[in-house]
Amino acid sequence: MITILSYLVFIGVTLAVTTAPASAASFSDIVVPGESLTVALDVNNAGVIVGEYGCCSGSIGAHGFVLSGGIFTTLDVPGASGTQLTAITGSGQIAGTYNVGGGNNHGFVYSGGVFTTLDVPGATFTNVWGMNNAGQVVGEYQIGGVLHGFLYSGGVFIPIDVPGATATTAYGINNSGRIVGTSNVSGAEPSGFVLANGVYTNLTVPGAAGTNAFDINNSGDVVGRYQIVSGGDSHGFLLANGTFTTLDDPGYANTLLWGLNDHHSIVGQGFNGDQVVTNGLLISTIPEAPTLTLLAVGLAGAITFAWRRNISRAG
Repeated sequence: MITILSYLVFIGVTLAVTTAPASAASFSDIVVPGESLTVALDVNNAGVIVGEYGCCSGSIGAHGFVLSGGIFTTLDVPGASGTQLTAITGSGQIAGTYNVGGGNNHGFVYSGGVFTTLDVPGATFTNVWGMNNAGQVVGEYQIGGVLHGFLYSGGVFIPIDVPGATATTAYGINNSGRIVGTSNVSGAEPSGFVLANGVYTNLTVPGAAGTNAFDINNSGDVVGRYQIVSGGDSHGFLLANGTFTTLDDPGYANTLLWGLNDHHSIVGQGFNGDQVVTNGLLISTIPEAPTLTLLAVGLAGAITFAWRRNISRAG
């Protein structure tokens, strides 16, 4: 049995949105040769990039890749039909998700040449999205048809559930243990959140149908995506020093920003409406002038409560 002590505080954030000029950032495509699907999902401080390519095995790509010094190296979980590399640490440890035969997903950590499966006990599936230098891992899992986020730390899985949400995913974690992710309420579009020291901060772009927070670096800067209308084009954003900047690759209708390092190298993906071609992106320069300004931070309320619950290890 795992005993969980949870703590929840909610803070509301109000933002204003302005689009950055396309010339304000330098975008480069990341394309595995001969592939129509490449997604760059994380980059460490040494500039090593990980992601997925090839379509498809269930909900993930066919193969994982590591891009270092301009050279692509395929890295697949042995026996898997699909491998997705979602996180890389400063020491080169890698985390991600795999499946066999297009079936349910399993999380994993790759360290010292060894793959270790990381599944939440009793879950239908586990997806791993982020990892920090301390080996703490975040992601999502499903039990009883409900999607929960999780933190794996010290050998223990700790559920992450935004209060009032019907689904939560934890996407990124920095070396201070700050976590970013996305929550949904049934029938509504997603909202981003930051979890730090037991405090959930809800990040919602005003006027947007949905906001997703995908990664956070050691300065607390966040990247993700938002949509103006439900089902509409996706726009990438960077939140740094209280300022939001839209970062859209002018070559694509849709931009998603999945990962960043402490030097503001940012990776993601770009695609058009037909999604026939999806390419990875590297943003090597960020705008010097802020274009999405944090207008007001409102304390919507602080309600703290704790509860204890048990999760059975069903294997």
